[in-house]
Amino acid sequence: MSQALSASDIRKVSGSVVKEASAETISELLKREQEQLEELERSLSRSKEITANMFSLLDNFQERITGLEKDILPIYASTTKTRGLFQSKKFAFSLVFFVVLSLLTKDHTRHRRSDKRS
Repeated sequence: MSQALSASDIRKVSGSVVKEASAETISELLKREQEQLEELERSLSRSKEITANMFSLLDNFQERITGLEKDILPIYASTTKTRGLFQSKKFAFSLVFFVVLSLLTKDHTRHRRSDKRS
């Protein structure tokens, strides 16, 4: 990586003092600036490559999620239907149990009353 400019270099290049700076100093400063520019261009290139890879990964992930959704939705619908049927059967069995229990209780109560009368 290139070195930062020193305060004396900046003074030499700034304002009207540029005229007094030697050709070597200006050449050296130009070389440093070119190195920094090249480093920035390399960083920009790496950044673009990373960004492209990220978009590729995200697109791939989106495709997989879409495929999974297509596979899962029929299963979800079937499960929902099965759950509804189970709840209906559970309700029906509960109702039958209640009716049978009511009949048994009434029958048991009727037998107890007939036993008391005897």
